[in-house]
Amino acid sequence: MDDVFRRSLSQREHERWGELMTSLENVALDQNSRDEVYWALDSSKSFTTKSLYRFVTNRGVSIPEAENVWKAKLPLKIKIFLWQLKHNKLQVATSLKRRGWKGSVYCCLCGKVETNNHVFFGCSISRFAWCCLRDAFGWARCPTDLSDLMGVSVAGGPRLTNHLTTFIFAGFAWAIWRSRNKMAIERCFPGNPLEVIHSGFAFM
Repeated sequence: MDDVFRRSLSQREHERWGELMTSLENVALDQNSRDEVYWALDSSKSFTTKSLYRFVTNRGVSIPEAENVWKAKLPLKIKIFLWQLKHNKLQVATSLKRRGWKGSVYCCLCGKVETNNHVFFGCSISRFAWCCLRDAFGWARCPTDLSDLMGVSVAGGPRLTNHLTTFIFAGFAWAIWRSRNKMAIERCFPGNPLEVIHSGFAFM
């Protein structure tokens, strides 16, 4: 053992080494056969950057919501915006605070802690927008977060496809985000919440 390793092994490492050697006892190598390398992360058995990216970001699990975002007919900046929202990367107050920002963590409109979920589902502006969509589509209630919106729990009227739901959310989320930035950065508050609704429909 000392001739194999340059450093001393711990008790647990000795045990693992013994287990490895035991499992290899019945393995016979054929020197006349050629070794072949297979990429286990893709069905083609060949390396692809797509399969590696999927494994690094989602541990190899396909996320339908993410697929809907990238396949949707949306401007690239909106796709990136939705990806940032999905992965909690938007610069809301709580995220900025963790990076050393000296400003307030509270929403400039309603005074509650500003998180991603608050901006798009909890603030009075966003709740007004979702109430309008609830009445328009006959939903049983307003969604409380993104996964709730993409699921069936809000269904009560016509069932929307995931692509259509993504498209609708993209328009209204972008309108809400732009309104939030005007309020937080420019201190410009909407005179009427219907402005956000009009902006969301204009985008669509």
